[in-house]
Amino acid sequence: MWQVPDVGLRSGSTFEEWDWIILEYARVGALEFGTERFPVAAEPTAPEESALTLAVYPNPVRGDATVRFALDVPQRVTLAVFDVLGRRVLTTDLGPQPAGEAMHRLDVARLPAGLYVVRLTGDAGTSGTARIVRH
Repeated sequence: MWQVPDVGLRSGSTFEEWDWIILEYARVGALEFGTERFPVAAEPTAPEESALTLAVYPNPVRGDATVRFALDVPQRVTLAVFDVLGRRVLTTDLGPQPAGEAMHRLDVARLPAGLYVVRLTGDAGTSGTARIVRH
């Protein structure tokens, strides 16, 4: 259990409109901190991230599968397939893709039967995964 016996805070504005806080001092055990400026958000915010949805069908698949995906922003997209040991067994650069829905044919006929993970990754920090069974 942590105990913080000495902490002093000073806001950069009124209580309702804090935009920064100065930690005037804090002592936790033998550690001391003081006079450091920290930005404060009014509400907790998640980092901005683009969305990517992904579906692969038919599943199970024998030869060709259809990869359907939707992007909320245009971006360059790469398709990769991994086996159950995490080894990359197939990679395809789909190039720049516009926002919206798109489809790509995925040829898995040369892969042995088994379980695979399909990962679509965009350069805007997006990714989506799906599992497929090759039989």
